[in-house]
Amino acid sequence: MSAGRPGKQLLRPVTTQAKPTHFVTAVLVVHDGARWLPETIAALAAQTRVPDVIRVVDTGSTDASGEILAEAVGADQVIQLPRKAGFGEAVAAALARPEVVRRGRRAMPRPDDAVSWIWLLHDDSAPAPDALANLLATADSPANPRAGMPGVLGCKQRDWYDHKVLLNVGVTTDLGGRRETGIDRGEYDQGQYDEKNEVLAVDSAGMLVRRDVWEYLGGFDPLIPLYRDDVDFCWRATRAGIPVSVVPSAVVHHAEAASRHRRTVQATASHARLADRRHGMYSLAVNLPLGLAAVALLRNVVTSVLRAVGWLLAKQVGNALDELAAVILVSLRPDMVLRGRAKRRKLKRPWRQIRTLMPPRGAAIRRVGERISAFTAGAVSDTGRHSSAITDPADDDEDFHAIEAPSLTKRALSHPGLLLVVALTVVAVIAARDVLGVTLGGGALLPAPDSAVDLWRAYFEAWHPIGLGGTTTAPPYLAVLALLSTLFFGQPWLAVNVLLIGCVPLAGWAAYLAAGRLGTDRAVRVWVAAAYALLPVATGSIAAGRLGTAVAFVVLPLIAYFGSRVLSPPSRGALRPAWACALLLSVGIAFAPLLWPIALVLAAVAGGLMWRKRAVLSGLILTVLLPFVLLFPWSFTVVSSPSMLLLDTGYHPASLASTRLQPLAMLLLHPGGPGQYPVWISGGLLLGALAALLRRRTSPVVIAGWVVAFVGLAFGFVLSRVAITEPESAFGVVAWPGIAIAVIGVGMLVAIGAAAQDAPERLFKFGFGWRQLGLVALVVITGVVPLFAATWWVANGVDGPLHVVRNEVMPKYLAAQSDVPSRPRTLILRETHGRVEYTVVRGRAPRLGDELLQPPKATRQRLNRLVEDLVSGRSADVATRLQPYGIRNVLVAGPVDNQLALRLDGEKGLVRQSATNEFALWQATTTPARLRLLDRDGTVTPLGASSQVATKVRVPSGAEGRLLVLTDAASSGWRASIDGQELQPRKVDGWAQAFVVPSTGGQLELTFSDTARRLQLAVQGLAVLVVFVLALPAARREEADAELERRAAARREDAAELRPRLPRAALEIPVDHDTGPQAGVRQDQPVAEHQGAHPAPDWRYGQQPPQQGYGQQQAYPPVQQPQPPQQGYGQQQAYPPVQQPQPPQQGYGQQQAYPPVQQPQPPQQGYGQQQAYPPAQQPQQPQQWPQPPGSEHYRGTRNDW
Repeated sequence: MSAGRPGKQLLRPVTTQAKPTHFVTAVLVVHDGARWLPETIAALAAQTRVPDVIRVVDTGSTDASGEILAEAVGADQVIQLPRKAGFGEAVAAALARPEVVRRGRRAMPRPDDAVSWIWLLHDDSAPAPDALANLLATADSPANPRAGMPGVLGCKQRDWYDHKVLLNVGVTTDLGGRRETGIDRGEYDQGQYDEKNEVLAVDSAGMLVRRDVWEYLGGFDPLIPLYRDDVDFCWRATRAGIPVSVVPSAVVHHAEAASRHRRTVQATASHARLADRRHGMYSLAVNLPLGLAAVALLRNVVTSVLRAVGWLLAKQVGNALDELAAVILVSLRPDMVLRGRAKRRKLKRPWRQIRTLMPPRGAAIRRVGERISAFTAGAVSDTGRHSSAITDPADDDEDFHAIEAPSLTKRALSHPGLLLVVALTVVAVIAARDVLGVTLGGGALLPAPDSAVDLWRAYFEAWHPIGLGGTTTAPPYLAVLALLSTLFFGQPWLAVNVLLIGCVPLAGWAAYLAAGRLGTDRAVRVWVAAAYALLPVATGSIAAGRLGTAVAFVVLPLIAYFGSRVLSPPSRGALRPAWACALLLSVGIAFAPLLWPIALVLAAVAGGLMWRKRAVLSGLILTVLLPFVLLFPWSFTVVSSPSMLLLDTGYHPASLASTRLQPLAMLLLHPGGPGQYPVWISGGLLLGALAALLRRRTSPVVIAGWVVAFVGLAFGFVLSRVAITEPESAFGVVAWPGIAIAVIGVGMLVAIGAAAQDAPERLFKFGFGWRQLGLVALVVITGVVPLFAATWWVANGVDGPLHVVRNEVMPKYLAAQSDVPSRPRTLILRETHGRVEYTVVRGRAPRLGDELLQPPKATRQRLNRLVEDLVSGRSADVATRLQPYGIRNVLVAGPVDNQLALRLDGEKGLVRQSATNEFALWQATTTPARLRLLDRDGTVTPLGASSQVATKVRVPSGAEGRLLVLTDAASSGWRASIDGQELQPRKVDGWAQAFVVPSTGGQLELTFSDTARRLQLAVQGLAVLVVFVLALPAARREEADAELERRAAARREDAAELRPRLPRAALEIPVDHDTGPQAGVRQDQPVAEHQGAHPAPDWRYGQQPPQQGYGQQQAYPPVQQPQPPQQGYGQQQAYPPVQQPQPPQQGYGQQQAYPPVQQPQPPQQGYGQQQAYPPAQQPQQPQQWPQPPGSEHYRGTRNDW
């Protein structure tokens, strides 16, 4: 019978009422397991139902495993295999020996009427004392008697180091080849899964298999030497109709050594991840129905590519290559899949019955959620546990915190940071009750575009058809918003609302993470985070619609966190904090450029103080200069126009800012403008920060916090007194010192948090007096600041110009005019505080991002003069002057000033069209066109229909020297040709794009070249990707496991002191001194024939005679002298008798010694008690056992991959 192929006779499960006699052969496979082997041997020896035969296989261990096995079982009792031997090969080598057990002086074969079982054990799996007994009890009394006696039984798996943590209670696999247990990471065993019975598969550690089932299925598939061998075997058993059950009362404590990187893997020629993924996909391909197997393969092709990208981002190139190689190897070897399916063709159980044992739908989404939660909690995520007999696949990292972590629900209910975020979210939603809607606008906030596509287009376009058009580089915050909008189902308004209103809970979460750097306890961390999240900067940003300040306010604590790590770099990966800090700083600068000069000043101060530390200097330089590269070419625009450094996103009318703020107001953290709570509320923070300076020995962290605060104060002072005379926006610009005030707040909270670290301990060293009373008063005044701020905000709500946009400035019919062939524009006027602000739009009202996509300076200057003449009534012919700009409509936003309306009514060439409470509309008498032919005599000929950028149109023939004039600003990117002949570009009126047209006319093709923009985006995208990868933490490896080893040291020392030995009667190679070695089996008999000597039974068992084996005391002759009991693991009567009572030893599962007995006890045969055996006539030589059946097939097929 070939390995892996079912036998000819299919097992027929039939219910039986008689309890059979069981014969158990335990197979312990060892591979560099000296770290766990003593406890495993002790646990095996402590079984209340000891196996009848124990076989030990060592697969080329290079550590101390050989010495431990030699002492425990004898060197001659260990089967030695090559180091690359797989688990199936190791088990087959053990089973190649005959099933015999020693009875006195003779080796007797297994009774023919006994049910033979195989118990598989890892060297890092310690079964509980009653594990085997409970497995056999379940076999005698199955949960489903109609199904008959189970063919495969498995144990509940608990963690080796923490016996309360569950690993699995049966396993299954999904269509992605992932191993599923249905158990949360770190979940405690409270009996919640003890009702489990039939499962798809059980872990091979502690698996009990009926020998006839093993032989019928051919054992483990030789193409799966490791990883998923147990799942594939149990799946085949399930398909054959053989029950696979888990026994929750049978417990095995499993170390999962390889999945936690505590030893390496040699059984496969490739990496462990490659073998694990390959075997998982191979198992799906050979066991699933054909159509579903094809779907699973396609799914794995896609997911493997995505996972490879993820591994590349995690800087694990080897794992990424393994993911790709695994799917390629399976896809390119259909012959192996077909052979595997052919071997399983007789397994006929319907798929609809097996489907119920697969993971439920949505399990993959649940797993992703758990990993995200584990990541945010600080644990390294793992992608599943993999049990293999010798070693588990090195699939994912696991750390001590992950082992200790409680379930996801318990973490959520007990995590103070998460509870804080929930509380701040509730406060923000209640406070923003009046502005909860779809699209927000007002103040500095322009309404969001209609879809994420509009944001992506605005960022990628080289030419922006907004207003008069232009090539201004799109601000990078549009890319961030576009990415978030894509994640929010393509809805920019949702992303804007979350960032603006949600900046309070988001900032609280960021501050809570950053406050951990101070080393304070959780209570102080929660207070620091709450105080920061509710600073007046946050409430003011929401009220005024300052999206840029809100986003920068969120990332500022994270910038401070990684900035502090730059100043104290780790010994390994010293520049990683700098990469992360530079990336976060770039995000903040994209929304609020003022962060850049503040970071430069702080870096210069820190560099001057720490100039001797080269790693710190390198990190500081990288942090402040890298944003210029990541934000290029927008960063070049900002540097060339320094006034942009003072602005954040949106436009800034004068009513939103307070000029000439006093330093005291800034120290009280009030930036001015709407949405500010009273200054006395935040006064407690200033008082607490000042008190931090009064300590006898001021902490360097407190001093650093005040340095940061003074830098922010200096910027705020200057910013509130600088007038921006040349605005980039047509609506005008007034600077707001919100970011500077936020920096002051960060510095003060750092000082308070650092001072609070050990203040109580230091203060209460003195006797009770004024110090203690002052401290209590200070704690109360400072501590209630977040509470008072939240109460005021909830009571007053969002008190500012922010509102839900229900009516557009432009009526819909006017916006629809942009689709007509002439593509007319609209001039929007708005009078505020005695000044008229304007903007030019085409087809729609201004949207978020339009404020920075303005035409060149020369174009704006000419348009400024035209608007001044228009609103003052000095224009002689408005219609003629508006035509070159493509402007047909003039709209005055409400409330409409009567004087302005009268002046517009008197303008020649303008006709009032409508007037409402929302707006008033005038229209020019002449119809402009985007494309015009201008003759030398000044005659203007409009051309036909045109799109917004590129277009094709027929040009009639005419006189020489004609110009094709566009209503768009001139740029070097414009290209025009007639019938394939390039036209010479010109500039008209100092701003408009034009081309010289030949007299012959022809087919005009107008385009705008975006090659330079594409190159810029490619370089920028590559730079962001590289920095993002470098900023990610490298995957952690378990190197020392010091804490885990400390926790297990006591158990291992106890096991070493007891020097556990397995019973010699079950271990010793049988020798009959009359007939030679291997009594009961002919020496020349092939092992394969012996294994196939008993055909597959029909599962009917009659009454069996009592089994004579280990643990059956009747089989041994009584002795003449009573012997005292021995203390050890389980019933260790095999130890030599002692002359006096011994103190009890602490062993695995047996904490107390057995009491002495009064009746005589029979002598026991075991290791270390050689007098119980008759002397041999000649020295006994270790037997050379033949190779297991098909072993050469194992060695041949292992390289077939």
